[in-house]
Parts: sequence; structure tokens; C-alpha cells
Amino acid sequence: MKPRIILLQIRNAKDPMLEQEINCFVTQCGVEPEQLTTVNAVYEQPKVEKLPPFDILMVGGSGEHYVSKSEDYQFFPFISEFLLDVIDKDIPLYASCWGFQSLSKILGGTVIHDPDNTEVGTYLLTKTRAAEQDPLFSWFPSKFYAQMGHKDRVSQLPAYLQNLASSELSPNQAFRIPNKPVYASQFHPELNLETNR
Repeated sequence: MKPRIILLQIRNAKDPMLEQEINCFVTQCGVEPEQLTTVNAVYEQPKVEKLPPFDILMVGGSGEHYVSKSEDYQFFPFISEFLLDVIDKDIPLYASCWGFQSLSKILGGTVIHDPDNTEVGTYLLTKTRAAEQDPLFSWFPSKFYAQMGHKDRVSQLPAYLQNLASSELSPNQAFRIPNKPVYASQFHPELNLETNR
């Protein structure tokens, strides 16, 4: 059976990346477009029981919404409740960029607006010691390049989450929730060099 994916988007209707983000996830996940359904949390209040059946939730980036300013957005409390419900139900979840930052904040971490350490483009990341024992990150080389695009960053992860990768400008780059099918990364594995450009 083909996996069914929900992509949670946080993008304004006129964001030029709205469609590109969908195409990037479809391409990099190696799935057919009909396997992926989108929910835009800027305009919809997602609830697990009201969504079509799905096997994994993915959370994308955000063009104009900063997690560091989440109190300014009426949709953030609904996203928080939804993501905590997904985690509680042990639904597989992957979150990149904005998703990584929002999960970090929801789970008790700290997200700051830090334009002086903006990462946009291709950056070198280093695996942490914790990553060596991780089921997914143990397969990564000790240093690897990834695509980035952010002005906010996670300055502190919740104490019970282990950081799995770091960069020179942004030390907290990825985590997995222990004993849960949940991963998140600041970097964008759904992007390649061409689509990032």
C-alpha cells in the first residue's frame, strides 16, 4: 500500500513557494502527487479526526510567519494542539524548518529571531555524538551538506531532546523525540540545490 502523507503548510495564499513546497516534498519523498494532501494551517484549524486517513504528517517551512513571534498569529495555538495530538497518538511526524522551530517551542524549547545568523543556501552540518546511536542519523556521514533558509533559530532545545546535528551558525539542527516516530530538522531535506536556488 502506498503511504498517504499530509503536508501541513504555514503559508499565505499568495506565497510563491506554496506550490513549490508541495512539489519538493512529492519529488524528494519519491511519491505520486495523489499520495500527498495539503492542509494550510494559516486558513484551516487541523484536527486529526477530521483529516482524511494518513500514514505520516510532514510540516513544512513558512515564508512570512516567524515562530519567534508566534504570539502574533491566531493559528499558532491550533497548530500546537494539533501537533501535540499527533505526537500523543504516535503518528509518524517529520517537521522541517518552521516545523522544527515550532515543535521545539511547543515542547518547551526557545526560539529566537536571529537575522545575524541567517542561513540561506547550502551549509555544512556536523553530526553530534547522540546521532551515532540514532536509527536514522547513524546512517549520515559525520559531516554533510544540507539546504537552509531561516532567520529564526532554536537557541535551546527542551532538556529531554538530544540534538542530532549542528552548524557553525545554528548549533541546534535536528532532534528525535525519544520512543516516538517523530523527527525534526532545521535544514530542508525536501530541497536540493536547484530547488533552493
